[in-house]
Amino acid sequence: MKLRLGVVPEHFSSPVFLYEQSKAFAARGLDVEVVVCEAGTGDMVRRLQSGELDLAFCVTEGLTTAVANDGGQSIQIVGTYVESPLCWSVSTGYNNHQLSMDQLNHGGTIGISRFGSGSHIMALYMAQVHNEANTSAAQPLSASPFTFKVLHNLAGLAEGAQTGAIDAFLWEVFTTKHLYDAHALRPVGQVVPPWSSFTIAARVDQVLSTVQGAETVRLFLAVLNDAVADFLHGMAESGPQPSLAFLMDRFNYSQDDALAWFKTVRYPQNVSHVSRDEISRCVKTLTAAGAIKATDVDLDALVNPTVAQWQ
Repeated sequence: MKLRLGVVPEHFSSPVFLYEQSKAFAARGLDVEVVVCEAGTGDMVRRLQSGELDLAFCVTEGLTTAVANDGGQSIQIVGTYVESPLCWSVSTGYNNHQLSMDQLNHGGTIGISRFGSGSHIMALYMAQVHNEANTSAAQPLSASPFTFKVLHNLAGLAEGAQTGAIDAFLWEVFTTKHLYDAHALRPVGQVVPPWSSFTIAARVDQVLSTVQGAETVRLFLAVLNDAVADFLHGMAESGPQPSLAFLMDRFNYSQDDALAWFKTVRYPQNVSHVSRDEISRCVKTLTAAGAIKATDVDLDALVNPTVAQWQ
């Protein structure tokens, strides 16, 4: 059974890119087509729902929102890909010297890759955190203070910030750093949520709903554990560092930037593990932020019990 896997074109996907390059998936009996999705989680969710993808590595907040609002009918969570939190950098145009985080949280135009993406959901989360910090009691956000403008990908968002079409946007910090170095953008602040960076999603129809599909996903997760372990070994400080060389070549990173990112990232020992406490916290927080519209979310419906190790 062929698995079409959606990933972001970022350093986090390196274990998969390395296994694709070395044909290690095929050697383990897997037919995996790696599909790079520049528009991020919102696009991957759409492709999963339409049947264009079978699996995807999505930012946790975007995936949890989509699965909770859908009730786990079309997509379910099957694992955790990166367990360290994602550091979202808030960026504006380099010459926009007036904008501050406080000003931004009182209203402005935020660029997003698409509705339902991490860049969208995290802006809602940012506003909720600001709301809680500035009210006497933590209350759900009554309405977003932002106007959102869809600009599809990092290149579109950076252009929008430079031209003033948007006030700011949120994107992963190391992926954005080269634009700070080039004086195209400047950082305004950072937002770091209290949950894992990337969670693994699978399509229910014809994948999780079939015996063959579920078995293939389980095999993929087992092989992915090896891919992650090999990537980490390739970043070892002593001896050759093929993973470091790959990061520098594929993403045009300096050695210092690649090593700085590696110090912040934490992959799980077993990608099939899913934390109940983390998903519960994510659902509660994003409901308060207005991202999750569903009421009485059934956590057990969000995670596939035949594939994931739901703890």
